[in-house]
Amino acid sequence: MTNADIINKTVDAGSSARGTPFMLQLDEPNHVRLQSATQEHWFPEPGTVPEGVIVHCGVCGDAMECTRDISGPTSFVMAMAKSKRDHDSFFCPNRDRSWHQQVVALRDQATKTPSGMLGQMFMHEAAEIAEHRKCTKVRL
Repeated sequence: MTNADIINKTVDAGSSARGTPFMLQLDEPNHVRLQSATQEHWFPEPGTVPEGVIVHCGVCGDAMECTRDISGPTSFVMAMAKSKRDHDSFFCPNRDRSWHQQVVALRDQATKTPSGMLGQMFMHEAAEIAEHRKCTKVRL
């Protein structure tokens, strides 16, 4: 299966927990990256991503941890309703790190602000944090 086949197979395969439409972006052979710059986990239908394909985090670009063929909730609402579905699970190993969370928060703010200048500043700071993997603000 080529990367183009993988991309075509997964374009409509699901969405992130933040509701961002899921799409894959080609990186290199057998490597794909979540297209959303704030997407750090994904729960596609089982087998959507073929074995041997490495999915990279949309936030930091690191390879995601994968658990295949599991059954359970894939959202807060499903958990509250005690509902479950079969899925594969992809999570970024950095998702709980403060720098990773700050990158997501800054990118979210960049899209929400009505200011173009502030949006550019948020994106610049997010890029610096992602590159150096160090927070620029200590939470009090």
